[in-house]
Amino acid sequence: MSSVVLDDRQKKIVALVKKHGFVSIEDLAERLSIAKGVVRRELAIIEKAGEIVRMRGGAALPTDDVGDLGASERRQINGDAKLAMAKAAGKHIIDEGTYFLDSSTTVEALIPYLKKRKAITVVTNSVYAAGMLAEAGIKTYLAGGLVNGDITATVGYDAIDYLEGFYCDTFIFSCRGISLDGPGESNAETQRIKRMMLEHSSNHILVVDSAKFGISMLTTICELDEIDVVITNEKPADAYRKAFEAAGIELVVAK
Repeated sequence: MSSVVLDDRQKKIVALVKKHGFVSIEDLAERLSIAKGVVRRELAIIEKAGEIVRMRGGAALPTDDVGDLGASERRQINGDAKLAMAKAAGKHIIDEGTYFLDSSTTVEALIPYLKKRKAITVVTNSVYAAGMLAEAGIKTYLAGGLVNGDITATVGYDAIDYLEGFYCDTFIFSCRGISLDGPGESNAETQRIKRMMLEHSSNHILVVDSAKFGISMLTTICELDEIDVVITNEKPADAYRKAFEAAGIELVVAK
């Protein structure tokens, strides 16, 4: 057992990590009104206490590296924020529209709002979303390929080849992290599928919770100027708001 005793601010950081699963350094700095360097020092102390593990750009729970969590676990993270963002995203769903959906649990939260639009068509690689939507009577196309059980989605070249045959009005997606270079993914396989969906659609809506801002990932899905709408649960830092404005992105903060 660690002998490190945490102060009130450090305990607050632990509480935030437990609530969100992962919190970025930038988000902690803004929430706590302290410098990023101070956040890094605090995270080092908390890690010694065994309460969190430091990761690139932030901190996660010791047993819950968010990048490696299965879909069932990720559905439990930041649930209230996902519901609020899904409600905001639902306002962009129109009758007779065609939609690409990625396999993220953030976008899965949109399913109840999609069910209200019976005249839409959905194309996805999410086994979970496809089953829920098809059961509700929505015309749904599921990409074939190898099923990755951790994300309950099809992956690989077969899935990409299948998706290449579709063109949709709108692509609704999330990401593992977003930097000023754009939203990113932790692996190239997932990135390629999302990139295909983006290139074969006209309107691009990114739904991303605030804890993912300031995190650079291994692969980039797209540049900021390829996104039309960003929906998040808290107002991002000034640098992101300015970058979104310069890229012509509509920023929606869901409450």
